[in-house]
Formats: sequence, C-alpha cells, structure tokens
Amino acid sequence: MRRALLPAAALLVALPAVAAAAPQSAAPRLDPNRISGVPSHIGRVAPAIIGIRVEVPPDRPSVATLGAARFGSGVIFDAAGYALTVSYVLLDAGRIGIAALSVGLAQGAFEAARQYARTRRQFGQPIASFQAIQWKLADMATRIEAARLLTYRAAFLKDRHRRTTSESAMAKLYASEVAVRVAEESVQIHGGYGFVKDYPAEKFFRDVKLTTIGEGTSEIQRLVIARQLLS
Repeated sequence: MRRALLPAAALLVALPAVAAAAPQSAAPRLDPNRISGVPSHIGRVAPAIIGIRVEVPPDRPSVATLGAARFGSGVIFDAAGYALTVSYVLLDAGRIGIAALSVGLAQGAFEAARQYARTRRQFGQPIASFQAIQWKLADMATRIEAARLLTYRAAFLKDRHRRTTSESAMAKLYASEVAVRVAEESVQIHGGYGFVKDYPAEKFFRDVKLTTIGEGTSEIQRLVIARQLLS
C-alpha cells in the first residue's frame, strides 16, 4: 500500500471535504488538551509538516483512505474528526500571511508615491511641498504603521500557540483595505503617470485588490470578528 503526505496548503482544499465525507468513527478520536475542539499541540507543529496520511491500495489506485497523520509516535490530528476545525486553524495562520503581504504592498506603494512626490516638480517646486500631497503621505504612513502593528500582534500570539481567530481576521481585514487605499492614493499622487507601466504605482494598484479576497473576503472577516465579539 502506497502512502503519501499532503502538505499544509493542500489541506485547505482537502480537509473540509474529508470532514463531510468520512464517517466520524473512521479514525481514533484524540483526547489531548483542546482549544475549542482542536488538539492544542497542533499549533506547535511547523506548517510544513502538518498533513494527513493517504493510503492508496495498489489494486484500486483511485481509492484513498485518509487516516491520522503520525510523526514518530505522536498523532498530529484525526482527519475525520478534526478536518474542518483544523482548516480553520490554518486559515487563522494564512490570514496573518495575507496581512503581512498587504503591509508589504502598501509600503511599496507608499515608497513609490513618496519618491515621485520628491522628484516631480510643478510651479517651480516638488509636489511634496504642497500641503495636499503631504497630508496624503501622512495618512498613508499612519495607516500602514497601524496595519503593521496589528499584523505583528497576531503573529506574536500565533508564535505563542494562542488561538488568533479574531486577531488574524482584524489584521487581515485592516491591512488589506489599507493596502488598497494606499495603492489608490499612490496612483492619485502620480496623476496620469499612475497608469503608465514605466512607474510602479499601476502594478501595486492592480496587485493589491487580491488581498481583500484571498483567505476570506473583507465581508467574511467582519463576520468572523463579529461572531468572536458576540460569542
């Protein structure tokens, strides 16, 4: 019987289906300390080695049996019993990653706008000397710093094996929407050049929207946060 290990990224697709399809008695139940139904030691395993065992019968290669993944003698999780909840844990971590990506894109768009404002001259002076541009840059920098700190806080708690459902959603929601706003303002500061590929503003503007969609849309993040606040 051939065995393969699914990586963590594949679990986001595979596990919800496993949870719905597999009988709840298909694998032994775990009984460790739990965090809202999730074995607490899951958070101590590096994402690269989280997985489930797939057993493929040689005579029926199209049929795969999902069981509990083991590393040494330690059971990581029960595919049938914890699939959906584990996918939520992985989403919490993934949302921190999207928040960090958003902060990076926002910072890049800000740097492009600041550099352009320093070099672009109108009426005999750099446009960075105009109060309207200064206020835009000040607002952009303030929002980016707030998004960065929200992201750091969520990552800090995740590193300490704390559940971060609310913190991850807040970081992802705010950072992604800040990134979109900053990229838009960067294009505005560039003016017509903001749509020209000779300048980086247009690429930031195109790329950044995905951050409000991946790992759950902004609307989903607001639902997650609200449910955590009201539960």
